[in-house]
Amino acid sequence: MRKAAKLDQNARIVLNGLSKEFLSVKAMILGYPVFLIGYVLLCIIAVSPLLIPVMPALGSYVGI
Repeated sequence: MRKAAKLDQNARIVLNGLSKEFLSVKAMILGYPVFLIGYVLLCIIAVSPLLIPVMPALGSYVGI
């Protein structure tokens, strides 16, 4: 669809509509809550080593 959108105006309109309908932030939050929960937990795990000075109990989780 993206290749066709480069050449065809109608394909570009359809692609923009599909992107807004299914790939917008609002659609991700309301339509895919499991994805949102997984993404938030992944972010928390990724920054957990930076939180050790604030929460020393995380040292055993990270392995320090």
